[in-house]
Amino acid sequence: MAIQIGNTHPTSRSFLRSDAARQDPFSACSSLPSTPFQMRTITFLVLIPACYGLLGIFGKQQSVGVMGTLKCNGAPAKGVKVKLYEKEMMFDRKLDQDKTDKNGWFKLSGTAKEVSEIDPQLNIYHKCNYKGPCYKKITIRIPSKYITKGNTVKNYFNIGSLELEMKLTGQTTDCFN
Repeated sequence: MAIQIGNTHPTSRSFLRSDAARQDPFSACSSLPSTPFQMRTITFLVLIPACYGLLGIFGKQQSVGVMGTLKCNGAPAKGVKVKLYEKEMMFDRKLDQDKTDKNGWFKLSGTAKEVSEIDPQLNIYHKCNYKGPCYKKITIRIPSKYITKGNTVKNYFNIGSLELEMKLTGQTTDCFN
């Protein structure tokens, strides 16, 4: 004897279904994806975060550090915002941030867990010789030889003394930093 849960009135839809439909719990769900495109979209949306999480579990811890001195018109550029990022496919991951001291000096470091080698970069946000409402942004890629396995930076990338008044290739304007 089969037990049916729900409305069993002879005019109800569930009562009129065949035995095969009653045994298939998904046949009653009209909101399930019905086209191949919908199925692929749902699969993509489920698998991407799952894969990202697995890569974080199986990845290796890596560290990187960068330091240097910033100048504006030959004088120390104090209070300049500097950020260390790990370049990602969609959104960059911030590893560290600070401002330059009274001598224009800074030192940043951070760690990230990745299956492949991390792709670190330094972003510098300044207003040297710039009166606009936003900031000038300079991005410097950090060479892979400065990436260390583990949590401790062993070799800092030293950018030396960088004069911010120069117009550098790739310099952009950034209002949201």
